[in-house]
Amino acid sequence: MNGFGSQSSKKYIKVITLLFFMKVKLIGIIAVFTALTATMTCIMFPMPRPLGYVNLGEIAIFLSSILFGPVVGAFSGGVGSMVADIALGYYVYAPATLLIKGFEGFIVGYLRKLNEIAAMLMGSLSMVFGYFLFDYILYGPVAWLDLLFFAASLIRISISYLILRLLKKSPIMKNLQC
Repeated sequence: MNGFGSQSSKKYIKVITLLFFMKVKLIGIIAVFTALTATMTCIMFPMPRPLGYVNLGEIAIFLSSILFGPVVGAFSGGVGSMVADIALGYYVYAPATLLIKGFEGFIVGYLRKLNEIAAMLMGSLSMVFGYFLFDYILYGPVAWLDLLFFAASLIRISISYLILRLLKKSPIMKNLQC
């Protein structure tokens, strides 16, 4: 008997339902971390032109990438940071930010299982180098000043590491795994 009421069809329905809710949970996590990245990026400390600004958005990128992997990190990092650039009036940076911060989130998420601190360092280096290349195209040799942003990344890495330690001990994290 292979009808709709059979055991095998009930198993398929359970699997499909489970997959549907996993995807809904993943979409929710991506949306929350994209909004968190945009919000934390808007907490900014302006620098003289052509440098742009230092912000806290990288912390959200690190958290999303390490906790949920490269896809969540890339999307929330790229889109969230780009939205913040547009909201703050840095329109010319928006396309580059989408790529640079998206790549940063992907790198951190991809390398997270090897070593979280090394993953965040590599992500930060890719971000600083990406903005250096973009600013070199826009402004020429003065773009070397972008390399100074790595010092701020070291502070954000430290903060992120502390937050990650606390979150990983939290019982709520067991419910958030996709």
